[in-house]
Amino acid sequence: MKIYAKISKLLVSLLPILLLQCSYVVLVNPMQAQAQTAKRSKVTFEPPKGQPAPKVTFGGGTRNGRVDSDLCPQASRTIARQNAGVKSMVPLLPQSKLGLTTSSHPTFMVYVPKTNAKELEFKLEDAQANEVYQTTVKLGATPGFVSFNLPENHRGLEVGQDYKWVVGAICQSNSSESRFVEGAVRRFEVSSAFKGQLNRAKAFEQVVLYGKAGIWLDAISSLAVIKRNQPGNAEAITAWRDMLQSVGLDAIAEAPIYN
Repeated sequence: MKIYAKISKLLVSLLPILLLQCSYVVLVNPMQAQAQTAKRSKVTFEPPKGQPAPKVTFGGGTRNGRVDSDLCPQASRTIARQNAGVKSMVPLLPQSKLGLTTSSHPTFMVYVPKTNAKELEFKLEDAQANEVYQTTVKLGATPGFVSFNLPENHRGLEVGQDYKWVVGAICQSNSSESRFVEGAVRRFEVSSAFKGQLNRAKAFEQVVLYGKAGIWLDAISSLAVIKRNQPGNAEAITAWRDMLQSVGLDAIAEAPIYN
């Protein structure tokens, strides 16, 4: 009986300590949850302030001035039905059609719907319509996102200059009616403080920084690399959806990234 009495007294003496520890857990856990939420902050694009409109001229969307719903005029009815949602190519750009970049050799991306076209042509021109670079890529499965890279051994973009990039479908019949899309790119220099932030940040944190600074091309291409290399990463999938939704491109957010 004396032993039981001693145990009871010990438990009574420890009760305040146990209650304090429990209350500490209750108080600390929400803080930890907030910290985790902060790390997973929503990835969005904030349009940059003070950037003038691009100094390039855009065309009409088809090489003969006609706007068709399919990339190639000989597309089958089956393909037309499969493209019941988004029927044409879409450049991955904000509504301004201007994508900022800090890179001399950025990556450009375009959404390609279901098509029987076998190749895409990519062209980069300066503000005076002089060709800077041209290439073609073979199309695999569609629909999906296709990337174009300015090679490192090629002359890069100059700071403060505007360029136009054009992606067109190469159709089997070589018809002049094939569809193309356009966009503008401007390279600019960021502050040394921002460079320091990027150097200290991890890959996903860099996407967040680019998005908040309005540097679209760097944000979307960096996020595409994460999503492509980690297809099962739920955070990357959500971030990709959020990023495209922030510029009105949520209708194509579920399409796969091919290269």
